[in-house]
Amino acid sequence: MSYFVRINDERGVRRRLLESSKEMLYALKGYYAFLEFRDQKREAATELQTILKELSDLMMQLQQLLPEESLKDLEQYLPKPATRTKKGGKTGKRKGGKQKDVEDELPPPPQMSEMERLHSALANIEDRLNKL
Repeated sequence: MSYFVRINDERGVRRRLLESSKEMLYALKGYYAFLEFRDQKREAATELQTILKELSDLMMQLQQLLPEESLKDLEQYLPKPATRTKKGGKTGKRKGGKQKDVEDELPPPPQMSEMERLHSALANIEDRLNKL
């Protein structure tokens, strides 16, 4: 026995069925693209972890090889700001009779960042080590 069901708008039903199938395929395509992206993200994260671990190990080795110097010891290698007096190095007199060194106004030395200062100090230490 077979039963038949009458469909009044068969073209409309086919169209809706095909449209829903099309939407389902787009959803699946997006889901698989998401899964692929997630896998790529995991691979990148593991690669980054290995690079960071290697970098950390290299930093530990570098710290072990460098001589231990305190921050105060490193500050002596930093350039000191230059001061100048008036022509001839003379001192000026104030109205009250007191003498005071008069300095030409120099532009302030360029501000070095902490990294630049440490780099400079490290270069000075390397120079000293090369001289030994």
